[in-house]
Amino acid sequence: SVMSKEPQAFQDSMLTMKDLQEIFVCGKRQAYELLQIPGFPAMKLGRKYLTSAKALDNWIQKNAGKTIVK
Repeated sequence: SVMSKEPQAFQDSMLTMKDLQEIFVCGKRQAYELLQIPGFPAMKLGRKYLTSAKALDNWIQKNAGKTIVK
C-alpha cells in the first residue's frame, strides 16, 4: 500500500467523499452536508475533501445519539 511508505504519523488512512458515502450509507448531497457541520474532521485539498479515519471515528463517538443532518 502507498500509505505503508509514509512516516508512522501518516499511516492513519485518509477517507474520500466516496468512503464517507459508504460509511454513512448516504448520497453525495448528504455527504456534503456532513462536511458543512462545524467540527466535522475534514480538510479540503484542491477540490477534494479528505478526512482521517481516526478523527472520523472520534467524531462519531463524540456525536453518537445526536441528530446531525435532518
